[in-house]
Amino acid sequence: MEIEFYKDVIRMLLNEGAKSEDIAFQFDIDKKEVDKYIIELQVQKARELARIEAENRAKKPKPKVFEPEFTIARPKVIVTRMDRIRDNYAKTIFKPTDTDKYKIDLAYVEAKIREIEILEENIQNATTYNAKKLLFHKLSSSISDLEEYEVSLTQCDRLNAILERGSVKDIINFPSRYSVDKSTAQKPLKSVDQKRMETIERLLGEIYDVSELLALEKDLFKVRNKGIVSNELTRKINAKISKINHSNAIYNLKYKVNSETDSIIQKLLNGSATREEYEKYLVEEGKRRSAETAVFARVMDPEEAKRKAESYLFVIIRDRVETYPITDPNVFCTTLRKCMGIGSYDECTQASELKDLIRVINLTATNLANQGKFKEAKGFVESYKKIGMLKDYEIPFYKDIKSSISSINIKELGAEVKKKIQNKKSNEDDEAFIDLLNKKIEEYEISLYSIPIVNQEQHQRGISLGEIWYEDIKSRRR
Repeated sequence: MEIEFYKDVIRMLLNEGAKSEDIAFQFDIDKKEVDKYIIELQVQKARELARIEAENRAKKPKPKVFEPEFTIARPKVIVTRMDRIRDNYAKTIFKPTDTDKYKIDLAYVEAKIREIEILEENIQNATTYNAKKLLFHKLSSSISDLEEYEVSLTQCDRLNAILERGSVKDIINFPSRYSVDKSTAQKPLKSVDQKRMETIERLLGEIYDVSELLALEKDLFKVRNKGIVSNELTRKINAKISKINHSNAIYNLKYKVNSETDSIIQKLLNGSATREEYEKYLVEEGKRRSAETAVFARVMDPEEAKRKAESYLFVIIRDRVETYPITDPNVFCTTLRKCMGIGSYDECTQASELKDLIRVINLTATNLANQGKFKEAKGFVESYKKIGMLKDYEIPFYKDIKSSISSINIKELGAEVKKKIQNKKSNEDDEAFIDLLNKKIEEYEISLYSIPIVNQEQHQRGISLGEIWYEDIKSRRR
């Protein structure tokens, strides 16, 4: 029986899953004729799909599934003088060495990762192996575009997650199915691993917290192909942890506060300390510190030991403002003066007494300034400045007080600049702040290099405003 009479019915039966031999038996047709018709239907279907794909490619905009085009919108940005300071700050803080190796462009990196995520979605939606292959090459190329840029560990995790999903993972694991060679399929994985190790190496220069370094070492385990670079990073992390633990031990020894020291400071702060208690503390603490240093240094005489104990006490009060904040400067200053045997300004008759008074004033003002109470610190010192101006023959005292106010002004400017670096409101606000900052610098007659943005700490070098200024300042006074 001729097959031509039953083609429509046969096509319907084939779509429903009927087998060729059943159709041949039912309609009394040669099975070879049915198989030939099946091939004919397959060819027609392939041609129809090709025609649809061609029509889709000709349409605008082009569908992302077959030939995606991605453009990253880069709006024109006005760079303020404060923006230049922020950029220089970031390069100084976060790129201690080889600052030109990688570009810092958070918007570009984020947009590029979003582009890669869209490409992964398109690979999932693509209907042919060839379309998936073309999109995978585009995805791999987009990951390679990040080689010159700084990428965070979180962004590396996002890229890893993309490579672990659906069709992308299938292409990486079974490249031959998609006519992709193995090295090409593995390239995105190697690129992300390389970027992760670069990020870890960069962060290694910035982190000084042992727990964060241990977390960094744990993150290194995510690198798939361990090698010389990975092993060297592990060694560097462990070496830095050992160095920090050693440094912390020395730091704690220097700033360790025993119960006796804590007690005398609390009494100085609340105004209940007596001269007898203060003297007793200095003698006992002097003996203790002298005994500690006697192993590797000469034995100090009692007076020298007392001076060392007093210097140690002053350092604790000056630097440990979180634990020992001065809340009433007049009470603290008066109590400490009496404990040291110093009278008021009018009662000071010797140069040594005025020198000790300046030490007490500076200690009080510095504690307040380190708390961020700059207005209160300057007001406290200004009260002594007015007194000092009444006695022209006490010029050294007046100069010392003026120097104290200058130190507070410098700390305040540094704090204001750091706050502005971390919080941008608008371009207009940035420019107004820089204009005011320049006026203050001229008014105070201070150098940009004397204004601290980051104080020198246990593991980190200090950074001055002069190092991150928005313009070349070689011609300015250092």
